[in-house]
Amino acid sequence: MNMDISLMFNLIGALSFLGGFYYAFKLYQTVRSTATYWLIFGVAMSFGFAWACVGVLPILGVPPTLFEKIRSPLIVGMSGALTTIALLTSASLIRPEE
Repeated sequence: MNMDISLMFNLIGALSFLGGFYYAFKLYQTVRSTATYWLIFGVAMSFGFAWACVGVLPILGVPPTLFEKIRSPLIVGMSGALTTIALLTSASLIRPEE
């Protein structure tokens, strides 16, 4: 029973992150004044989706050693990519097309 509830919440979280990513992508395309914000938000939502999917792995029976091998590089990669994108957008190196 506990596994079912945890799996359900992880799946709801994954779908919510996907919805947030779609919403950010649409706003990135339409609202030019805050496009950089929506770009960073969309990237963060995609990382949240990846994290929610990784959270499902132990519930589905993936060995804990493999889970540990996936989790740490994912955290480092997500943090580095989000920081890089934030720095590039603040320096106006990434901006929407006019």
